[in-house]
Amino acid sequence: MNATLALSSCLCALTVGVAPPQVVEQQPDRSPSPAAEAPPDAAGSTARSSSDDRYDVAIREFTARFTSGNALVEAGAFLEAGRQYELAFAAFPASDALYNASLAYERGGDLVAAARAARRYLRLPACEANTDPEGCPVMADEVRQTLTALMRQIGELRLDIAEGVRLAQVRVDGRSVPTADFPVLLAPGSIDVELIGGERGEKRLRSIVLRPGESQAIYVGPFDRPEAPRLRPSRDTPVRQPKPKGAWAPPAFWTSLSLTIASGAATGIVGGITRASEKEFESHYLGDGKFDDEGYRAAAERRFHRARTATNALAGVTAGFAVLTVVTGIVAHGYQRRVRRNARTRAQLTVIGVRMHF
Repeated sequence: MNATLALSSCLCALTVGVAPPQVVEQQPDRSPSPAAEAPPDAAGSTARSSSDDRYDVAIREFTARFTSGNALVEAGAFLEAGRQYELAFAAFPASDALYNASLAYERGGDLVAAARAARRYLRLPACEANTDPEGCPVMADEVRQTLTALMRQIGELRLDIAEGVRLAQVRVDGRSVPTADFPVLLAPGSIDVELIGGERGEKRLRSIVLRPGESQAIYVGPFDRPEAPRLRPSRDTPVRQPKPKGAWAPPAFWTSLSLTIASGAATGIVGGITRASEKEFESHYLGDGKFDDEGYRAAAERRFHRARTATNALAGVTAGFAVLTVVTGIVAHGYQRRVRRNARTRAQLTVIGVRMHF
């Protein structure tokens, strides 16, 4: 193996009042192992050489990023230092890089990034089960306490997705967040959450207020079925204008008026018959309750009473029709006014398009 940068316990963490960590370059033990006494075959030698080269590249990248983070800490650029430490961890998964990143973000004021780095640190395999000493989270207890303190100052947002609901995208304050990343850590305050479903037109926007130390869940239920798009009519398609309210009134008025006239005419005819019966009755009356023809008396009384009853009934029907005619006439008058007002609408072509006049 070429000279490599071996990570050892000399990788110290960034702490307040302590000098930034330094990566110590060491030469690995070159004494061959018993298994290495025999000369390897060509294929095995090539594979090990390629693996060693990738390892050397990763270590050099880690060293460069880690050293850059140290320099940025000395310069007071804590946020950029935290990013360099995370890039160092991406090159080679040494736990000290995440530990330093969390502390650098916290000192730089980005508590959300500090908590994220602390969570990543605590997700590393436990020291008892970890075969890679550089990836062992030896400071887990301290980081856990730090994370607890940070969570009291920031908020957590969770998604509670109903069964059968499919989300295509989630935007938090305009930033797309994969559903697999939830729960997410956020700074307290007002937050806009946009939920986009799997079907076209499925969209929902919610605004929430996240308080420090709060873990809030957003329930995502089934989306409302989107309305079908309305097609614009072509120029050749006649556009049906909605009729003004009360279109029934004119026909009802004329019908009621006709019935009133007919009922009035019938009342006049029956009333005339009643009057004729009354006169005929009086012509046979001699006074003192006597008639010139006693047999006529009973029949005349019956005819008179029947005619009078029919006249009174027709008079009531005529009065009812008259009231109905007045009501429908008022409604019909209002309908006619609305029709005339709509008829005054006209279009005028101008140099800038069509101008509507109302």
